[in-house]
Amino acid sequence: MAQMIWKISTIKPYINDIKILFQQNNNHKHAKNYLVKPLFEHTVFARMGWDKNRLVYYSAAIQRPEYGDSIRIMSRHTRCTKYNFGGYKKDLKRGLDTLDQLTETAMNFGYEDIWVSREESPNLLKHFAKNSKHFWSLKKEKLHYGGEQYVIRKKRDTFIIGGIHRSGTTWLFNIFKNIFPDYNSTFAGRDNNYTYDKSVVKSHLYHDKFDDYHKIFIVRDLRSVAASVMKFKPIIKWLNVSENNIINVLDQFLKEEYNPWEKDLILIYEDGKEINVNKIKDYTRLNFDIKKIIESVESIKIPDQWDHKNTELHPNHITNSSKNDLSNEVYNKITIKFKYWLKKYGYDTTLK
Repeated sequence: MAQMIWKISTIKPYINDIKILFQQNNNHKHAKNYLVKPLFEHTVFARMGWDKNRLVYYSAAIQRPEYGDSIRIMSRHTRCTKYNFGGYKKDLKRGLDTLDQLTETAMNFGYEDIWVSREESPNLLKHFAKNSKHFWSLKKEKLHYGGEQYVIRKKRDTFIIGGIHRSGTTWLFNIFKNIFPDYNSTFAGRDNNYTYDKSVVKSHLYHDKFDDYHKIFIVRDLRSVAASVMKFKPIIKWLNVSENNIINVLDQFLKEEYNPWEKDLILIYEDGKEINVNKIKDYTRLNFDIKKIIESVESIKIPDQWDHKNTELHPNHITNSSKNDLSNEVYNKITIKFKYWLKKYGYDTTLK
């Protein structure tokens, strides 16, 4: 197999080469896509590979009117059936290279909404999403002409910070604000807006518009959540919370603020600050000083009034409460009621 010549460019100079390659798809189950609707008029650029003077590989980035501002990459993807590409493992590597290179080219063209689709099994898309340089979300989406297809869509540069009340979401929100100091920051839903660009967003409730963002979720021992909830004045006023209704309050939290969430990264409060920030470092693939980030957040002063424009901190935000503050009766009630959830995250479920 000779050394191939690769190029990413517009396709106009190579239309004849592409048409010759497409003719090999005569017996393809999607032959019509290549022979009748090649979509040359909507093709922005493509990754192409030549062996000597013969085009043997083609993968396009297409922007149709019905796509809006988005661009579909790895479309009309095909190759010469008689060419020796070196086997399945090399095919996967080549496909991954194509995904990353077309993604980066699309970003350079100014596209933010970048996606790949398949109507058949999602397994190949799962492989791409797991091994790509970029972050992707996989889901089923409706086709514009009917039916459904599997899609991986590039996650946008926004981090949604989620968790039930009193689980450390405000701390986590400020950690991300310090990691990404140039990003916008807000609480989800302010001004009824759920569309963000390069933002750090705190939210307890899930919204389907979060699908294409990074969703970072933190959990905490529900018994410690209960102790903090019963001490935190805004929630006491909001829910009239007490030992008598704390089970119902926690149940409501889980149903509304935990169950609906899709979670890209789950952090556990009790793991401690350094371990959690290290997990964030691994997830984001960024190089930053963990201790400096933590110190920066710990240096934030508790405000005299609710700081909804910057840190999201309340005057009495930090309650220093833990499960040990609960009466044995309440502790045991919570442990029994939510044993399945506590076990899921490795918490001790021994009764007092």
